Amino acid sequence: MSKPPGNRDGKLQSEDSEARAVRPPLASRRGPRGNAPPWMAAGRGTHRPPRSLSGSSPSASATKAGGSAPAARRHAPSDPFAAPGSWEGTGASRLRSSTAVSDEELREEVLGKGKAAKPCVSRGLWIAVFARLFFYSAVAATGFGTYYSLRETQIDGQVFSGRLPMPAKAYIVHDFSGDIRALRRDCGTSLEPYSQTVHNCELALQHVRSDLVAQQERIRLLKEQLHSAEEELKNVGKEAQEKGKELWATEGAALEREYDAVSAQIESKFLERSKQIGIPLEEKDIAIRAPEAWANAYELALYSAPPSVNVTEERKWAEEGLKVWHEFQSNYERKKRELKKKTEKLQEQVAPKVAEIRNHISLLEGRIAESEEEMVPLQQEFTTNQAELAAAAERAAEARATFQKQLLALPRHSIIATIPIRADGHFEWRRLDQNGRFQSGRYFLWLVTEEGGQEYWSLFPFTISPYKKTEIIVRASNFLPVHLLWEGL
Repeated sequence: MSKPPGNRDGKLQSEDSEARAVRPPLASRRGPRGNAPPWMAAGRGTHRPPRSLSGSSPSASATKAGGSAPAARRHAPSDPFAAPGSWEGTGASRLRSSTAVSDEELREEVLGKGKAAKPCVSRGLWIAVFARLFFYSAVAATGFGTYYSLRETQIDGQVFSGRLPMPAKAYIVHDFSGDIRALRRDCGTSLEPYSQTVHNCELALQHVRSDLVAQQERIRLLKEQLHSAEEELKNVGKEAQEKGKELWATEGAALEREYDAVSAQIESKFLERSKQIGIPLEEKDIAIRAPEAWANAYELALYSAPPSVNVTEERKWAEEGLKVWHEFQSNYERKKRELKKKTEKLQEQVAPKVAEIRNHISLLEGRIAESEEEMVPLQQEFTTNQAELAAAAERAAEARATFQKQLLALPRHSIIATIPIRADGHFEWRRLDQNGRFQSGRYFLWLVTEEGGQEYWSLFPFTISPYKKTEIIVRASNFLPVHLLWEGL
């Protein structure tokens, strides 16, 4: 027998209101933070729907709730939630027996189900939450990994060497400028005694050189006076010689012409006489062209004269000819002596002047000799000072050479790392963040090249910044010749 619809709805509403009345407060229904409320879990299948809708027996409800209802309650004759006169018949009695639950049972069931639902939050929800957290963590880790893998600390440089050869390498070095100053100071200290010796020798040489120059100037002036006196003597003698030459050119030349004429006349007479008597003579028969030679040749020819020739008379004739020649020859010698005397008289006229000049020349020569003797110790002192100066300069040069070697080796002992340079002058140094030797800070770059046996250096500081690129540009003007470092020592 069916019940009126209105009463059934009223009973359901009553049961529903009763169930709401026995639910725990909101604070007690909430589970741990982040978990779903118990009634949400119940709606997902953890709790059974209200008794009025499920149609399950109270025993099943009690069993599922985790408790065993008493027998008296299990077989209660009536449903305390049902309104009086709402249900009738056996069907209604059966329904009431199946849905009859007391407030205590309902509270116990609801509270028990809420307590059981707290640790039983949906496993899928937790999986989704953890999956999402894992995804976000993976994305974040990938992003950070990409960032940290792509970032780096590096140095990028370019060298413009100009007319100088391109360096093959760039060197990271310690700051050796202080070492250079200390080395220069030590070199200056070691050079000080040599420099003092060189200075003293130079002063002594300067004084000795001054004395030598004065002596040389004195000797030069004396030699000039001597040269003037000698020229004057030559001029005076030349005047007398010219007069003597003039005398010989006139009277002497006339005497010589007369001598030649008489000699030729006698020779011709001997030739003619030899032809007349038939014993001709030729010039080839005469070894010496002189009257005596002709007379000898004529007398020899008389030995082969024909019988018609009076040899005695011819010999007398030859002797007469020689006699005439001898008289002329005596006359010639006398005139020649007279010419010599005239020449001597001319020289005697200038003799006092010549004697005076010669005395002056002798005096000058003596003074020159004395000055040259005075120069000997000065030259010896000058030579000694020069030797001392050369020795001190040599030792100073050796000390400078040692300093130069130490200076050239100084940066090579300060090298920390080497960076190759390409032919176009570009160089780079990457992944410094992975090199534990080089932390961020200030470093020095040293470049060296050579031209004409002379090294050129470039040294300047740069900074390594973490995870940044440091750009370095080296120009030709940054290279300086090394010899500037030892100038002034």
